[in-house]
Amino acid sequence: MATTNAERQKKFREKHKDKTERLDMRVSNEAAFALECLAKNYRVTKKKFLEDLLINIHHEKLSKMTADEMNEYLGLETDVTV
Repeated sequence: MATTNAERQKKFREKHKDKTERLDMRVSNEAAFALECLAKNYRVTKKKFLEDLLINIHHEKLSKMTADEMNEYLGLETDVTV
């Protein structure tokens, strides 16, 4: 028996739920067009382009931080009271 589209989507989401996070948002037409052009230019999907861009910026920022700055940026507690 063939599975329905909804069943396939449910199976896909279950399989990837711990590896990915869904982002739903609206962006300006200009931003959407820019993303489309950039992804085509780099010959990658829009998803891949955004993932690489965000991860590269994140890693670059982290590499320039002190330990305290990194803890603050990552939302980690730095003060330990005894």
